[in-house]
Amino acid sequence: MRGYHEADANINEIIAKKIAFNKEYTIEYVGKKLDMNNTVLQYKVSDHNGNAVDNASIRVIVTRPNNHKHDQEVNVSSVSHGIYTLQSITLPEAGRWDVMAHVQVGTLERYYNFKADTRNNNTFEY
Repeated sequence: MRGYHEADANINEIIAKKIAFNKEYTIEYVGKKLDMNNTVLQYKVSDHNGNAVDNASIRVIVTRPNNHKHDQEVNVSSVSHGIYTLQSITLPEAGRWDVMAHVQVGTLERYYNFKADTRNNNTFEY
């Protein structure tokens, strides 16, 4: 989403935006495990009263931690009751992947990243 140097230079702003977002909204990954074939990513966005938020903008990039050769930007294909379902993707290699999301609701925004491994369902880290 951002280069390492840009993120490092703007870390205080990124943290402040995350705190402001978290005061109003929650985002969580509700999709299934990462698989090499037909992985469907899903996120749930809600306000702090538990109401579904259907007007968020979510941008997701799936990347390998060691190179960007297989980076894939994934678009939202549907939104229903606060569940954002992204287009199905196929991962070209087994192993560890970083899934980086940028979510924005109005002027509030934050990043939501996790790591997963196609070889082991228990390897999942936020």
